[in-house]
Amino acid sequence: EQTLNEHLGQLKERLVLELTVVRTHHIETDYGTKAIVSMRDNDGRSVVWFGTSDRAIGAQVGDKFTGKATVKAHEEYNGIAQTVITRGTFKVA
Repeated sequence: EQTLNEHLGQLKERLVLELTVVRTHHIETDYGTKAIVSMRDNDGRSVVWFGTSDRAIGAQVGDKFTGKATVKAHEEYNGIAQTVITRGTFKVA
């Protein structure tokens, strides 16, 4: 699995993305279920979506999403650059 260790876009930039789900995790909060969806773009860059939509909560490993999202943060996790996105409007590709 190819990994390109760089961030995607600029903070607050709205991007059109094609992403593949590589891992999901769910957290129960006082406000309902929150999904942490880890994905990769076609170049192998790491993207994380903390979503509450049905699309995020129902995401499965291997799902391919296309759509738009806003860059919320550029972070690092286990030495790998990851881009945190928000306001994702995705459909299954």
